[in-house]
Formats: sequence, structure tokens, C-alpha cells
Amino acid sequence: MRARSGPSRPLEYAVAAAFLIAVSLLAAALARISNETNSGIATVVDGDSLRMGDKRIRLEGIDAPELSQTCFSGGVEVNCGRQARDHLRALIGGQRVVCEGWQTDKYGRLLARCTARSIELNAAMVRDGWAVAYGDFDMLQAEAQAERRGLWQGDFETPREWRRKHADIMEEGEQHAASLTVLLDTVRQRIASWLGF
Repeated sequence: MRARSGPSRPLEYAVAAAFLIAVSLLAAALARISNETNSGIATVVDGDSLRMGDKRIRLEGIDAPELSQTCFSGGVEVNCGRQARDHLRALIGGQRVVCEGWQTDKYGRLLARCTARSIELNAAMVRDGWAVAYGDFDMLQAEAQAERRGLWQGDFETPREWRRKHADIMEEGEQHAASLTVLLDTVRQRIASWLGF
């Protein structure tokens, strides 16, 4: 029996490596195909987060100011975190929201693209200037900045930078504020439902 020649062994390694890469890519593609869809009446937690029942959802590709974050507009300090939340509420208009995603963030929230009233909420928040692009929507952010919409009317720290500087506030205040917001929105929705609105 003849011994195997040397040059074919590197070829076998290359074929095996290519096969493993192909299997990994296929697994990633299959995982992405299995999108999770949530739909219903959503409670707006802040400018980039929703709650649907017990499901927490983070609008993918954007970053909005935190609820207690302030910015400057015309030299006046304003609560841009609440303005961003209120803008997202206005976009939704109390209507049904549909969110699709396939990943979760480090807090267990579904990262999703969401729509309400035929409006893609992620894109609209950046286009209207109430969130910054975070991996997506760079062209919409440039448009909002050029038109001085939303946050771009004045001076602000990016939400990421603000969180880094105010980690102590985030630990305590944001969690309580978010919980209170969810509770108040739930009560408001139930009262509206009882009254037939």
C-alpha cells in the first residue's frame, strides 16, 4: 500500500476548514431566519424601549436619550429624555405595534424593528432627530442633523456618553422611572379601555 503524499494533507485541512465555516454561516443564517414577532398595544418606556405584556423590546439600531437626560435648546436646559419618549408615544398614537427581531441585548430585551400606523419607528426616531443612529440609519441621522430636528436643535451628549458619565443615576433612578412609566401607561390604557376609547 502506498503512503499518502504530502501535498494533499493541506488540501484536506482547507476543505475541512471551509466546511466548518459553511456550517457556521448556515447556522447563523437559520438563527436569523427564525425571527420573533410580537404585536399588540405597547407601553413606551423611553425613546428606544417598549414593553408588550411581559416582553421588553429595544428598538434596534438607534439610541435615544435616557429619561432623566437633559440637553440644551436655545440655551435653555430641557429634559430631552422625556421629549424623546413623548415623541415615540406620538408616533405610535396608541395604535397596535408590530416588532420583529431575532437577538436579545445584555438586559434580555428583544432587539427589534417595530412599526405602528405604517411607520417604522426605529427609522422615524432618527429621522425626526429624537434618537441617534447606533449601527444603522446613518443617512437619516445626517438628514436630521442638517435640518436641525429634535436633539439637533441644540447641544447634547450622545446617550452612550451620558450613561457613562451618569452611571450612578442610571443604577437607581432610571430603573425606578422606567417601572413607574410602565405602571402609569398600563393604568392609562386600562382606563381608556374601560371608557371605550
